[in-house]
Amino acid sequence: MKAPTRTTVASAITAVGVLTIVSQAYVGLNGPQVWRLSDAYSQILGMLGQRGLEPLSTFTGGAVMYDFPLYQAIVAATSMATASDPLVTARFVNAALWVVLAWATYTIAESTDHGAGLWAVTLISASPLLTHFYSVPLPDNLSLSLAVAGAALAIQRKWWAATASMAAATMIKSPIPFVIL
Repeated sequence: MKAPTRTTVASAITAVGVLTIVSQAYVGLNGPQVWRLSDAYSQILGMLGQRGLEPLSTFTGGAVMYDFPLYQAIVAATSMATASDPLVTARFVNAALWVVLAWATYTIAESTDHGAGLWAVTLISASPLLTHFYSVPLPDNLSLSLAVAGAALAIQRKWWAATASMAAATMIKSPIPFVIL
């Protein structure tokens, strides 16, 4: 019997991370930054037209914008398109972002040393910090996945895609929204 390839094993380990994230689909907001999660979630609900909420408002009624709301818009649009609960949708969007992060981490590590990608994917998949934050509605997940993907694309010399990915990651976490509000 032929031994599995590193890519196959890395894919299986990535799947464990995806299962960890998706298995928490019906768990409410939790963790050390629940206020931050509730702000992102209220913005998602506002974008879905939840009565009493505006797209950039919090549950307390104030307008707040810690990030450019691209993540919130993606989750809201996906939730609307699939007619699913936005909190569950956030977990599935995050699972897709996890796959992007795992691919990019694997690509970067493999570029430094053959076989390092497997160890890198194992490390991030075993990280309770990363798997926890990828299981909650947090715009940082999109920003991190895009930034690491941008670096991986740059290593592959896909300059336009790398630039677009890094620009989007930077825009999401830009301080400019603070000025707008």
